[in-house]
Amino acid sequence: MSDELSQGEGDEGAGLPRSAGQVPNDNAGFPPAATSAPSAGPGGQQEATDPAHPCPSEAQGEAESVGSTGTLPAMGVEGSQPEAIEMDAPFTPTGQSAIEKLADAFAIASHEDFLGRGDDLWRWDPEPDYYEPPPTADLIRRDGSISMACVKWKGPCPSLTTSTQGFTYKGTNYDVPSLPAAIESWLLLPSGVMPSDSARVVFDDVYEVLEHCSCLSEDQCELLTFWCMDTWFSDRLDFVPKLSITGPRHAVDLLFEMMRYVCRRALLLAGIKPAVLKQIPIGELKPTLLIQLTTPSKSASELLEVSDYPGYFVSCGGELRQFHCPRAVYFGEDYDPKKAGNGLYIHLSRSAPVTLRPFLSDSALTRLQNELFSYRCRNLDRLEFVELPPGELLPHLDVIARRLGAVVVDDPTLQSRVAEILRLHSKQIHADRAGGIEGIVVQSILRLAHRDELQAYVRDIATAAIQISIEQGESLKLSSEKVGHVLKRIGLYTRSLGSGGRGLVFDKATQLRAHRLAMEYGLLPSVSECGYCHHLQVLGDSPDAQ
Repeated sequence: MSDELSQGEGDEGAGLPRSAGQVPNDNAGFPPAATSAPSAGPGGQQEATDPAHPCPSEAQGEAESVGSTGTLPAMGVEGSQPEAIEMDAPFTPTGQSAIEKLADAFAIASHEDFLGRGDDLWRWDPEPDYYEPPPTADLIRRDGSISMACVKWKGPCPSLTTSTQGFTYKGTNYDVPSLPAAIESWLLLPSGVMPSDSARVVFDDVYEVLEHCSCLSEDQCELLTFWCMDTWFSDRLDFVPKLSITGPRHAVDLLFEMMRYVCRRALLLAGIKPAVLKQIPIGELKPTLLIQLTTPSKSASELLEVSDYPGYFVSCGGELRQFHCPRAVYFGEDYDPKKAGNGLYIHLSRSAPVTLRPFLSDSALTRLQNELFSYRCRNLDRLEFVELPPGELLPHLDVIARRLGAVVVDDPTLQSRVAEILRLHSKQIHADRAGGIEGIVVQSILRLAHRDELQAYVRDIATAAIQISIEQGESLKLSSEKVGHVLKRIGLYTRSLGSGGRGLVFDKATQLRAHRLAMEYGLLPSVSECGYCHHLQVLGDSPDAQ
């Protein structure tokens, strides 16, 4: 038992005689303080636990030495046989009048839930059923060198054993990856493990770091906090969304520095070059890549897209490799977010005041990494995808919400907040799509289809699209050729309609495709104007619409 607890017992017994001959009759029955030695771990190594967080089982063991029968051994004069002293049961003090006993009975009855006599909700359990995660192997840094650590749990108390050479556990080898000297010395890693905090505590601590970047709104900061926590579980998730960032350069420099503090194994890269990527063992290290890519090439864009999911191989320096890992990419200030593909998108405000770079001490950084590392070890096997109502979010945002919500374990409030933030993003994307060229073309097709036309030439669609843009306060210049390219891009293919040119035939397949596009872009009329509208609004996506 810790010195702190032993000292506490000594304080309670201050003034009590310590020898048997000095024991007066009214203090008989107090046993000496129990002591316990730390247990040895596997291989004779002593398992280290945080002295500031003693295991409840140890404190409980000391408490149990008193006994539970209501009798304590007497400490009499030497040579005499110890006698059992009967103790009064709890809540029945002696020498009470009938009125006092009645008052105590009413007090106990009014608080019986809290005293464990009524509803089990507040009943004190002397042996709580602590969840014990399986052992976890991971990298830590101690005394300047990187080691492989094995974290084991006894209830809420973790223990840590390390090896600079790696180890084998249940037939699996865990080795320290070979890293370039520059990365090895710069990589930020935890140094130890601690009793894990709740998801809310971890979330608040990460948020407090990221909010130093004043260019982030509150919603953006919360979304980024979820994403940073997600990086600690990327090896257990089947999908890691790419984070696309635009905005002023000075803002993203500060943001990347803050993200490095709270992401798992963050590395800052200037561009995506095969020669650099070849030197990073991404498959073994699973780093978080914070990339500046103001002029993305076609090959770089393809690499960023396929690395969302595990299992895809790409050619790098003459070798086939996988690049599945978390990525946050800065595309510059004026980059079109539509080109960044699916994923999360954050635009940093230029009007926000420029904040000074906050200084975090080495101890503060170590504490952050240790806190997130411990949260990972405790909850690595407890991730569960969040259930969301179907059709509430865009398909790719629905996938993201379920994964981001999975990493905030046992916190329905935070999980609901993920869906709420992404619901706002979904509405914004709907609005952007509806007001873009593709959305206006879809509206024009829907308008012509509801006129019971059997077909429509491309020039008629272009004329209707220009009219809709004027009604919305804009003036688009759309040629038939440009509208034809838009139709092809959204999956509506034209055919020759005779001497009048090319166009669309409003058969069942075209009608259904046009209405599905209108639903995806949020353009279906609130009042059904045809059978296709009715089926999509009431019954969902039905191929049997008439």
